[in-house]
This record gives sequence, structure tokens and C-alpha cells, in this order.
Amino acid sequence: MNKPLMMVLVASLTATLWAATHEGGETVEAVKSSGASASPARAISRPAPESRGAREHAVPDRMAAASQPNLNLAQDIAAWKQREPIGLKPQGELKAWGPSLPPPPPPPPVSKQVAHVEPPSPQAPRFPHQWVGRFNDMAVVSGPQQTWVVAAGQVIDGQWRIDQIRDRQMQLTYLPFKQAQTVAMRTP
Repeated sequence: MNKPLMMVLVASLTATLWAATHEGGETVEAVKSSGASASPARAISRPAPESRGAREHAVPDRMAAASQPNLNLAQDIAAWKQREPIGLKPQGELKAWGPSLPPPPPPPPVSKQVAHVEPPSPQAPRFPHQWVGRFNDMAVVSGPQQTWVVAAGQVIDGQWRIDQIRDRQMQLTYLPFKQAQTVAMRTP
């Protein structure tokens, strides 16, 4: 713990002990400042010689103090019932509290002419097999489950026609869309 904090703690503890041991015969009252909801203050006193008459006068004073919060509560309820409802205030008075929200932006203009855009033509997929070798004028094409040795004009999988075989390039046509592709031979 830092030194100044320790000194403050010791000083407050010393003052508390002095007040607890001081014999003054005085009465100390606890006070709450929360208004109508506060409970009546309790009297804490040191044993001091009191007469029987003094005790009898203390009880009616405590009863009067106990009824005081109920009176304040009744007054608060009556004032609440007589308040002016918020919704009935004039519009000008409500705007005085702060700026109002800006109006929403206008909707975008709707054009009556809709441009007719044709959907893009379908594209052929990439050739799903690999050209792995060449044997005379024929190409060796490898697929995931099968290997073909094909010449120009032959069809693979019923979709790919071999158009031309050159040194390291093969010209193909995807038959469903009649689109041509060029495939290079795979190098090891």
C-alpha cells in the first residue's frame, strides 16, 4: 500500500476509535437525505441516566417522524396525478427540445424504359482431361478413369471433338456449344 493512503487510513481509524470511546452521553442520529422514501431516523445513544418521563416523550416524537414520510408520499402522488400529459403539448413546444430528423430522401426515379440486356452466351467448360503424350499423328489423353489414344476427328466423352494435333498443341471443339479450345501438352 502506498504511504499517503496508509496514513489516511490510520488517521480515520484513530478518529473512529476516539469517537467510540468518548463518553459524552450525547445522542447521535443517523440522517438520510433521500427525501420521502427515507425511513425514520434511528436514535443511537450511549447509556445515560434518563428519567422515565423523558422516555415517554421520545416515543410520540418518533411516531410523528414516522408518519411524515407517508404525508410526503401522498403529496407526491397527488402532484403526479395533476401533471400535464406529454402528448398534449403544442407541436412548437416539442420542437424546442432539439432538432427534428430530416425528411427521408425521395425514392429514386423509376425509368419506364428498361434496357433489354441479353444474357451472356454460355461458355464451354475447361477441357477436363490432360494431354500427356503424342504417338505419330495421335494424342494420348488421360482422364480420371480412362486413357484415350485419339486422332483428329475423333470424339472424347461424346462432347469433345479433336480438330487438329500439332507439335505441342491440340485444337478441340466443345460440341454442345460449338466452341473451340486449344490445349497444350503437359510437360513432365
